[in-house]
Amino acid sequence: MPLFFESENEFVKIEWLAERIVEIYQAYGQMIPSIAIFLPPNEDLSRFSKTLGQLDLLCDIGINVVPCENGQILGDKNSVRVFSIDYVKGLEFEAAFFHNIDNLFEGKKISKTDEDLLLKNIYVGLSRAAFYLGVTCSDSNRIGFIAEAFSRDKLTWSLMN
Repeated sequence: MPLFFESENEFVKIEWLAERIVEIYQAYGQMIPSIAIFLPPNEDLSRFSKTLGQLDLLCDIGINVVPCENGQILGDKNSVRVFSIDYVKGLEFEAAFFHNIDNLFEGKKISKTDEDLLLKNIYVGLSRAAFYLGVTCSDSNRIGFIAEAFSRDKLTWSLMN
């Protein structure tokens, strides 16, 4: 089941992502499968990767976070890779997260054309995740037509039976 997490606090969203990454790591027997985080094109991959990668939760178990600028496919078995959504077509990951999905159209009222583009980006993100999918946003009212499709009851996979 896809997870959806909403918070206006960027650091809280990043901590939630780290907790989900550790949850996946534990589900795979203390190993990390292929995990990708997709950001809107206007977000700074390096800054985000550094913030997430410096969290003790990930550092303590040796999980690295690698920014994949211009779609580079770098990383090793202990790396979470961070991509702009523009560069993930054709790739597949065991787990995928779409961070700040509501920032795709920062400062704009979303038109029907933008909705279509957002749906295409959601499809790309959804189709990249083989098993786990998580989405974060700051304001679900901006993307209500998408947010309604996600359950908000559970914020973790470990609670699911």
